[in-house]
Amino acid sequence: SKSRPLQLIQILNNADFQRISAEIVTFEDLRGNIDYKKNNMNYSVLFNDIDNSISDKTKNIAQIRGLDIIPWSNKETILKLRN
Repeated sequence: SKSRPLQLIQILNNADFQRISAEIVTFEDLRGNIDYKKNNMNYSVLFNDIDNSISDKTKNIAQIRGLDIIPWSNKETILKLRN
């Protein structure tokens, strides 16, 4: 809607560098689409941090490219995605 940005969420069990890199490509492809340039768009990746850790290298590339990565254990941030 005009008042709320488009919210896209990807859920991953294992968020390794290769998988996050693929999500960055998806995010940049969507962000470059002419239909989305006029509107805000949020793309978040939720990942299983309980069974699988995420490397600093992976966190850094996501941050540099503007991809929100949110651990499953961070329930408060996940619930804020609804708003």
